[in-house]
Amino acid sequence: FSLNFFELFCDFLRSPPTSQGISAMDEIESKFSYCNVCKSRLDLICNRCFEIHFDKAKTDINALLEERENEQKKAEDLYTLSLPKLKNRVQFELKQKEAEDLKEKLLNLSTQVANERIKVAALAFEIQNIEQFIAENKKVLSDHQSKQNSIDLLIEKGLNWYSKVQLSLIRQRKYEQVLQMFILIPIEIPACYMERKKHGKSSDARKEEIGGVGVISGLPLLNDGTYDSVPAEVLSSALFMVARLVEKVSECLEYRIPHPLHTDGIRTYASISSCEIGTDNCEDYLLHPPKKEQNFVITKTNFETAIDLLRRDVIVLCVQG
Repeated sequence: FSLNFFELFCDFLRSPPTSQGISAMDEIESKFSYCNVCKSRLDLICNRCFEIHFDKAKTDINALLEERENEQKKAEDLYTLSLPKLKNRVQFELKQKEAEDLKEKLLNLSTQVANERIKVAALAFEIQNIEQFIAENKKVLSDHQSKQNSIDLLIEKGLNWYSKVQLSLIRQRKYEQVLQMFILIPIEIPACYMERKKHGKSSDARKEEIGGVGVISGLPLLNDGTYDSVPAEVLSSALFMVARLVEKVSECLEYRIPHPLHTDGIRTYASISSCEIGTDNCEDYLLHPPKKEQNFVITKTNFETAIDLLRRDVIVLCVQG
């Protein structure tokens, strides 16, 4: 401040004294304190002026410092009073920022939800199309199944018919083979027996003797129980042909006779087993009239047993056929 005054004072001394200058000097002097020593109002003229100026400056500085302290205290009090509000404002700003972030997240989430809804709607339409496609295919499948069932029924009927035809053909072939066997081994039945059969009269060999003589492959076959009138070898050959015919007919027709026959051997006569097929302790009987040799004996009982077993096979074969 004094340096500014000094510059003003130097400018004043350089300027000529005018009425305006004198009035300006008075105006300048009126701004400074009056010094009792130098009788002047100008600063820094003497030590007293300096002291006065220093004291005044010190007082001003102290006043300014005190005012500054007061202002600072007021500011601190104001800050202390406004601190909760400031904290509330900071919290409000944080909450506001959180709200903005949450709003942004909700906006993004709503966008995602909208996109997912679009995807779900597209999937729903796709599922609807698939369900419609499945329903149409189910209908087509049902039609195909009904057609297939009809075809299966026709096939089953055709197979049944074919199996019946095949069975009939097989049976016919079997009968043809049997006829071939009867052609190869022809049989002529006695005329008296045919007359009784024609008139419906029963003829059981066990209850009533059948008169007459049959022929098988040109060999006489007695059926009246009197076997002595025919040579033994001729009778055994005739019984061999009967056993052979029964065995081959049962094989052709695939029928099981109760007593197995054996016609494939070294001898020219057949044999028959006493037991049924599948059982043990069987005994074979020769279809040959009673005969006695050095190491070979056929009794009458064995011969009659063999005839009875052969008769049973013939009866079973006739019942099955």
